[in-house]
Amino acid sequence: LQQAGFNFTVLEALDEVGGNWLTNTYPGAAVDTPSRVYSFSFAPNASWTQFYPRGPEFLSYLERVTDQYGLRDRIQFGTKVEGARWDEVAKVWRVHAVRNGVPETHECNVLVMATGPNNNPNYPAVQGLDRFRGPVIHSGAWDDSVDLAGKKVVLVGTGCSGVQVATAVADTVGELVIVQRQPEHIIPNPQAHAPVDPLEIAAMELVPFAVNWMRLQSIESQMGDMHGMVLKDEEYAARTGGFGPINDGMRLYAEHYLKSHFPDDPEMVALLTPDFPVFAKRPILDCGFYDTLKKPHVSILRGELAAADEGAVILGDGTRIECDAVLLSTGYQLHFGRQFDIRGTGGKSLR
Repeated sequence: LQQAGFNFTVLEALDEVGGNWLTNTYPGAAVDTPSRVYSFSFAPNASWTQFYPRGPEFLSYLERVTDQYGLRDRIQFGTKVEGARWDEVAKVWRVHAVRNGVPETHECNVLVMATGPNNNPNYPAVQGLDRFRGPVIHSGAWDDSVDLAGKKVVLVGTGCSGVQVATAVADTVGELVIVQRQPEHIIPNPQAHAPVDPLEIAAMELVPFAVNWMRLQSIESQMGDMHGMVLKDEEYAARTGGFGPINDGMRLYAEHYLKSHFPDDPEMVALLTPDFPVFAKRPILDCGFYDTLKKPHVSILRGELAAADEGAVILGDGTRIECDAVLLSTGYQLHFGRQFDIRGTGGKSLR
């Protein structure tokens, strides 16, 4: 928009740029897509220190891009949009927002929604959770002031954030009990924690177009077989009972990786094996989760959080787990724009 000469304003609820990478400060928070891909095509970064950088490094990248293109003057921070109405007579949108507690209205010809779905932490409906005397922390709203050292901690959730939290806090806590509602496909990647070789960084910074070429290579390796990965091969499925040759290959790859970590523990393998194809849910990049589960003070069990009292959480099957703190990696409320009261022609609501 800036390059094309449009006049525009960005209304931002937070006080800084960064979105989830500003608000998600939980231990172990990291990008799980290769950083060479998880960046803007017009602003490739030659200087990533890791193939999958930690949250603060990616946040600094977003801040640099914002400053590089002089966008801060276009952004009105601390402004929470509540909704918008289309004015049939004036042919403009009237956007209703609150800034510093004061309502305000903005007019525009074009309204662009760029909020993303993962804004508000999803707190599960747990009876009596407010009675629990210890801290209850959601990974999407982490409390850095809480010291977990030596405590017995229950972690709920083993999705992308959950495995990162578990791996990061395991060596700090006294005991870690992980509650898993459903197992996930975990894919190995030796680059998950690996630093980028300084010589490679220098080459990316100094050799013309090297950073663009490496970005293209990374995208091709990820996207080249994506159709075969996510689309069911009906003929193959009818003949074999599988999903598709590429998807089944990836599933076997993940299963063998799991079994290699627990060769003498079939019960653990069964507990951690999903019953759905890869990409039916987002697969997880292993950040050391399986190794974390082998630690003597770490355990995992299948279940859902149902209730709590002053000193314990209670699962749906009645299992009671005494603990000092509860960590929730239970995802986000997926609004997809429905959190706003947006009304168009004839007052019809977008909802």
